[in-house]
Order: sequence, then structure tokens, then C-alpha cells
Amino acid sequence: MPGSGRLGLVLPLLRRLALRRERVVLIDPAQAFHPPAHPDVCGAMLLLRPPPAQAAWAAEQAARAGAVQLVVLLDLALSGRAGMRLGKAAEAGGTAVIAITEQADADLPAILRLSVSGWADPRTLRVTCTRARDGRALGDRRVDVSG
Repeated sequence: MPGSGRLGLVLPLLRRLALRRERVVLIDPAQAFHPPAHPDVCGAMLLLRPPPAQAAWAAEQAARAGAVQLVVLLDLALSGRAGMRLGKAAEAGGTAVIAITEQADADLPAILRLSVSGWADPRTLRVTCTRARDGRALGDRRVDVSG
């Protein structure tokens, strides 16, 4: 759900990559990301807002190109073989991919899956890490997203 704070989990990583001038592509078909609210992460980031029907293709092309270190997908529903194609494109391009979705997407060939929910403190997220292959929980952590 837009505005739920899920992006707060990766903002520290995006800040670090921006400081190092590493290239990042953020694919946001729902247009939920507001660049003026995050000027510290926008330096070396390319923001793409393709129509939802073309977003999976855009993510695949960005990952395969090998010209960026990270592709972040915001609320991109991958159907059928799109998840497998994206995984192969990321391998071919040597690109890391982070998919932030409302629901778990079984089509994404992930090594780890993170489930994010809130705690009573709105500045803190509960992050549960599970292994994708066997579904074994690796633990819960509190993550401060207040900045």
C-alpha cells in the first residue's frame, strides 16, 4: 500500500549508493515515489514510470543492461514467466533487484524474502526474513526508519 513506509527499509541503501554515485533504477508504475521528499537518494537514480503493462519489460531491460548496480521495483505485479525472465536478466547483467510489493510474488526467483509490517511505534518496522527455497524463518528484527 502506498504510504505504508515499505520503501523506508531500502532508503538507507539508496542513500549509501547515491553517496558513492552508484547508479540505481527505480521503477514506479503507480507513481507513488515522490522525489522532492528524498533529495538525498535522487542524485544517481533514474526514476522510470512506465505504464503498468510495460513495467516488467522496463525492469528486465534495466537489469540485463549491466549499467546499474540496483533495480528497485515498486508495486510491480509480475505474472507468469515475467519473474523468471527478470531473474535471468539480473544474473546476465550482474544487477541486484529489490521488489517491493504488497503481496509475496511466487514468480520472483528470490534468495531471501522479507515481510515487513508495523510495530506500535510508527518509526519502526518489523522485518521477518525467510529463505525462499524452504520457507524457513530466519528471524524478526526491528528497523528504525525515522531517518
